[in-house]
Amino acid sequence: MALACTTTPAEPTPDIEATVEARAKELVAEQVNNLPPNPDLALDYFNRGVGYRQAGDSQWAIGDLTKAIKLGLPTNYKGSNLLARAYIARGTTYANLGQYQTAINDYTKAIQLDPDYAIAYNNRGISLRNLGQYSLAEKDSNKACELDRRSQDLQKQTLRDLQGFDLGSSQALIVKRLK
Repeated sequence: MALACTTTPAEPTPDIEATVEARAKELVAEQVNNLPPNPDLALDYFNRGVGYRQAGDSQWAIGDLTKAIKLGLPTNYKGSNLLARAYIARGTTYANLGQYQTAINDYTKAIQLDPDYAIAYNNRGISLRNLGQYSLAEKDSNKACELDRRSQDLQKQTLRDLQGFDLGSSQALIVKRLK
């Protein structure tokens, strides 16, 4: 009588390298999300976020601009309120994605940080128009004109551009002019 050997299939060997790499990425993400305010690092994220935005990499831009905001961009850096600018850049990115309400929230935050920031009013007005909130859009447009002659010229050009166009499809053209 012969004895029958039974073999059980071996359990797969875990991919240690992949596991370690995945855990390392998790730890780095946790550290980045829990960094204390650091204006120097925030400036790096801001600059990279603006670069991503200009290159059309919206999700990367939003991520880096959000990190820059959380890390504490200076409100007076060489005469410029970088924190307000970060909100504008992120808002413009959201607007380009058609997320107008989120863009409006960012523009509103920029206005709170710098009430004389004409571009913030102008951009918020454009997003309000895209949501059909015309009276609020007109108020923002008028405020932008009051604050900055350039915004007044921009408004006139924007109104010419919008004649005969769907407001949503002309957003990219308007934003390009703001750069």
